[in-house]
Amino acid sequence: MIFSFRLKKSNDERLNSLVSYTSSIFNMKKPLVYVTKTDYSNAFAFGNFFYKAIGYTSGLLSSLQDNEIIGVTAHELAHLKNHDMEIQVLGLILYNILYLYLFNINFILGLVTFALAYPLFIFIHRMLEKRADLTAVKNNRWLTIYLENALIKIGYLGRSIPSYLLRDIPDFQLYFIKQQLIMNNSRSIFRTHPSLSERLRYLSKYEEWSS
Repeated sequence: MIFSFRLKKSNDERLNSLVSYTSSIFNMKKPLVYVTKTDYSNAFAFGNFFYKAIGYTSGLLSSLQDNEIIGVTAHELAHLKNHDMEIQVLGLILYNILYLYLFNINFILGLVTFALAYPLFIFIHRMLEKRADLTAVKNNRWLTIYLENALIKIGYLGRSIPSYLLRDIPDFQLYFIKQQLIMNNSRSIFRTHPSLSERLRYLSKYEEWSS
């Protein structure tokens, strides 16, 4: 991951302090923090049993408010807490072993296995993403709005608005956009993440004022 995404350890005091703060909320040791320079807005957890890390793109850091970065960090910490990286690596290894074994036995059997198992692998990945969302907010409902706003900026507004303009979009405008997106029922079995509308629907149940 470090070499593939040209990650460098963060020397950004603002980001490091936000990650430290969010880690304390989850009673977790602060993971290593990396940054890569790209306009694309994204954050991702990675590592293994020996070390944990979160990578951020410069586009994401420039487009989000501090509280929204905390919301995104909470989601990535949830991945680390749930050992999702280890689960995905183990699943990928088992999937490839099964596929190669059956492919060597029979070409058609291998193709059928790939056709059936690949959507299952994507489904599992999607469920891990949903679990990370819910792990982040279930015991910290005040984080919900921050995560929702970040998702709207990353997954919807970021498609048409430059990252440097996203940062100061008013909360009330994000609220009305959220209500519109929740009404969208788009789904796909090949998504690695739940659709934005689906994520906003189940996250909205944990908003602080709804309890």
